[in-house]
Amino acid sequence: LGFDASMFEHKLWLEGSVFYTERYDLITELENLYPLLLGTQSTQFWGNYDADRINGFELGLKYKTEFSNDVALTLGSNFVGTTRKQIQIDEPVYTNDYQYREGTATNSFWGLATDGLYGTEDFDAEGNLLSSLPTPGWGSVAPGDIKYIDKNNDEVINSEDVHVIGKSSADFQYSLYFNLKVKQFELYALGVGQTGDMNMRNGNYFRTYGNLKYPEHLKQGYSVTNPDVNAIYPRLTSTKSSHNFQNSEYWMYKNNW
Repeated sequence: LGFDASMFEHKLWLEGSVFYTERYDLITELENLYPLLLGTQSTQFWGNYDADRINGFELGLKYKTEFSNDVALTLGSNFVGTTRKQIQIDEPVYTNDYQYREGTATNSFWGLATDGLYGTEDFDAEGNLLSSLPTPGWGSVAPGDIKYIDKNNDEVINSEDVHVIGKSSADFQYSLYFNLKVKQFELYALGVGQTGDMNMRNGNYFRTYGNLKYPEHLKQGYSVTNPDVNAIYPRLTSTKSSHNFQNSEYWMYKNNW
């Protein structure tokens, strides 16, 4: 649904619209909706089931004026805002309500909440994690490892603590442009931006271990000479740390520009 208007002797132009898009009956591998007691492999059982929705608005504004027959100026801006939602999805029965994908944004990032890194104060004199802290589910930890938050308060850090920690695409995009015309010469400039976007640092450039290449930024990581629980990188180790390499808030950053 949209509109457009030209006002003030055609100097000001305005357009706007709202949109609602729903996809349904998407072909889905029904691994959870029907039990294996039906006598078929889940990889062979498909159906029209999943559904999602995208809705939002668009707005455009442009102002044009002529100072003379040889000089004209145009200024304009555009805005687009969207929301995305998973209406229906085939998924298992979760213990915790916050783990259900249905009802969440389709562009959600799923991972663990964090509280910086473990410090020496989180361990006893023998190097064991204090009993007052939840037990990590991916092996032993040491000072400089990522400190995850126990989302469901069961004193264990594992996959049941995974929840929505951000979005992988922008909710709002905008632009600003102008065009100056002087006789037969024109100067045009365009600026664009977005907000509401998050991204995840992954790959060997950030999640380094063993004999992989070690980038320069790792010098700012946690170490004996830099025991900062808010360091930009966990402690270095010669073995692959599945504990540190879980998707989490620690590896996320805002991708607004």
